Amino acid sequence: MAHAIFNGPNQSTVIGNSPVNFPIASAIFAAGVAVDATETKFSFSNPGQYYVYVSFRAAVKDGVKSIAVSLYDNTAKLDVFILKGLASSTAKSDSQSFIFPVLVTNVAHLYSITLTGIGHGNDTVLISIAGFQALVTSFAPAADGITIINNPDGTISTSGASLPGIFPVGLYGAVGDGITNDTAAIAAATAAAVAHGGGIVLFDAKTYLTNTQTIPSNVVFQGLGTTLTTLLRTAAPPLGTSLILISGTSGQAVRSMTLNGNGAYGVYLFDAEDVQLRDLLATNCSLAFYVYFTNGCDIYNCRAVANPGYGFSEQGGSSDNKYTCCDAISCGTSGNAASFYFVGSEGDRFTSCGATDGAGHGFYFQNCLDIQGTEVKAERNAYDGFHFNACADCHFFNAYAHWNSSSDNIGTGKGVYSGFSIEGICADLNLRGRSGDRNDVALLNTPYQKYGIYENPGGTYTDCFYHLDIYDNVTGPSSLSGGNLVPLAGDGVTITTSSSGIISSAGGGSSVKGTATLVGGTVTVNAPTVAANSVILVSYNTTAGLIGFLSVPTASIMAGVSFVIHSSSATDASTVNWMIAS
Repeated sequence: MAHAIFNGPNQSTVIGNSPVNFPIASAIFAAGVAVDATETKFSFSNPGQYYVYVSFRAAVKDGVKSIAVSLYDNTAKLDVFILKGLASSTAKSDSQSFIFPVLVTNVAHLYSITLTGIGHGNDTVLISIAGFQALVTSFAPAADGITIINNPDGTISTSGASLPGIFPVGLYGAVGDGITNDTAAIAAATAAAVAHGGGIVLFDAKTYLTNTQTIPSNVVFQGLGTTLTTLLRTAAPPLGTSLILISGTSGQAVRSMTLNGNGAYGVYLFDAEDVQLRDLLATNCSLAFYVYFTNGCDIYNCRAVANPGYGFSEQGGSSDNKYTCCDAISCGTSGNAASFYFVGSEGDRFTSCGATDGAGHGFYFQNCLDIQGTEVKAERNAYDGFHFNACADCHFFNAYAHWNSSSDNIGTGKGVYSGFSIEGICADLNLRGRSGDRNDVALLNTPYQKYGIYENPGGTYTDCFYHLDIYDNVTGPSSLSGGNLVPLAGDGVTITTSSSGIISSAGGGSSVKGTATLVGGTVTVNAPTVAANSVILVSYNTTAGLIGFLSVPTASIMAGVSFVIHSSSATDASTVNWMIAS
């Protein structure tokens, strides 16, 4: 087993038996321009499973729009962490740390870690990366901790102090056999990370039995993957308790593990901020991911599978949380709970999320404001695929509802619920996508859904537009009492592209849509139908370059003339979809 430590940019070495130290790095990040601040290169002497730990302290003055930490195998990107929201009007210093798993099969490959930043606003930003450090290590097959050969004579060290900011739970007494209660040992490793000012509490490829673990600020719980690391809640947990609790603090993360709630909540975020949940699988939980009075969190590639309660739920006035590549599968078996259940949320964003085989609604939104979804799907849920109750300013682009209103694959309960359902007092809803039951050899007696879209009687529906491709529903395509169904076919839109990247459009339908290609992270779309208060939906079609977050700045809309699509990445060269929804 071997490890090496790198400090600084543009260096190369072969992993051997001795630590390798390099000079300290600093960089200037220009506004709106991606700059590689540091690139650490290395290769491996032997095949095997390795783990790359990256940490740095970014001293920020005047702010950074984003920082991406990427790991490459030759020129292929293996993984990336993107940090946002680092903008600040005063100097501050933020510690960041990550672990990338690397399976080495070809020792001829050269690996690299690249730190890329984009400036914020109009000013050039000076970033001091004085603490940049990469540590490459492998795990001892017979030990829970990390065994390192870190001296030229080959002597072995298992001292936690050898690993800056990493606290393996095995070094604090955790057994990880799924039987021994490891609560105290995990808490001890967490306390050591707190005393260090923050750090990574590291779990090996084992199953750890534990009571509720509370994660303090700037502490990361890091596993080795959902198939390797499991946290298992002790039996018969008290009602309303959780496996992991994050409350009243900020800057925590939970990554790369399975959470078996054994009847408790999986992760409970209460009055928290700026938390990252990444690469998690939650199962056997009364509620898999519960977000309450919590803001600005990033939930990425998390799955809720086979949970009796909600898969994902937000309540208590949560806002501005991002759900990316999140799926709820076979959830809600207790009381027909929705797979995604959101009440009173504002400003949330959903990208590439799905609700499948749920016992209740796929996505349920009540009293929500400014919710946006792109590439979301609800399939084979017993109730409605998407249900909006008293919501406003909600926009979904490429939303798909298939085979809902059945609790099984033979159509039990079919014809009762719909692909999309709206009720209460709703305003400014824009839904674009498909709703209907395509033929599937595994599903019998289709169609299942009552309507493609259904507005419940007694509601008030103001400025609601449904741009849907509807087909094969039991009762009919729609039942509306105030909203406007705009079929996608026959919009009569013509798109003309010029070499300058400026797009022209003309159409005779109620909506105008098209595609555009970003040049340097921006593109101007000529649109005679655009109004000053138009809602313009954008999403990625084909990605190229370093992607970012898409937006249409209100100030860029010139009524009757054009608007500008902007990416947060200045090297974004993707083709994007756009639609003037209203």
